[in-house]
Amino acid sequence: MKVKTQLAQLRASRGNVSYEKIAASTGIDSQQLRELEIGEAQAIALTTLGKLCTFFQCTPNDLFARASRNTSALASMERRALVGRGNRYNSS
Repeated sequence: MKVKTQLAQLRASRGNVSYEKIAASTGIDSQQLRELEIGEAQAIALTTLGKLCTFFQCTPNDLFARASRNTSALASMERRALVGRGNRYNSS
């Protein structure tokens, strides 16, 4: 099961608070925040999780969600199917 963060939604619900403001309040590096939000992070330290939950006044359940199907893998499979039918990236 793949998990993604809801960091973008939490930031938006707080008036699009900046990474820099979160970093200044929590001590979490702004680059780490970006990686968490876009899904590049492979893990999160419990201390980081605690700081984010404190900042956003939320629970870990509010911060994470199950990721839907891997859209890049799905797109790749669709491209292969089109190529297999002789329609290279062309839907006509």
